[in-house]
Amino acid sequence: MSNKYCTYLTVYSGNKLPPFYIGFKNLKDLEKGYHGTVTSKIYKEIWLSELQNNPHLFKTRILTYHD
Repeated sequence: MSNKYCTYLTVYSGNKLPPFYIGFKNLKDLEKGYHGTVTSKIYKEIWLSELQNNPHLFKTRILTYHD
């Protein structure tokens, strides 16, 4: 069985980060609550803090599926 992948959009409804993040990931990870990995020096610590303290501010939607 092949892995399924997808492109996804994460929308952040807080006021400390940009509102949108688009990525590509294994579908299983998204089903487990993955919202993206930010590597920006400016936003990485804020992203991780917000994910831990305010996970309700993140909503992720799958845009397309891929084999």
